[in-house]
Amino acid sequence: MPIDPLVSPSSDAGEPFVLGEGPAAEALRDVAKRLVEELVPAGALAGCSAHTAGTPVSLQRRTS
Repeated sequence: MPIDPLVSPSSDAGEPFVLGEGPAAEALRDVAKRLVEELVPAGALAGCSAHTAGTPVSLQRRTS
């Protein structure tokens, strides 16, 4: 996992580092994706308002 000194300041500013660019942001996205794929039981997110059954969850940068 690459270490990036911008993780804390960007999070403090309300801009999730994981939505940014670069090796550390990409590594954090990969970890999050693997956690969901490997640890969350199939169907467990079906009732979650942040998840639509059958549609992969993705992280996207806000444009506002």
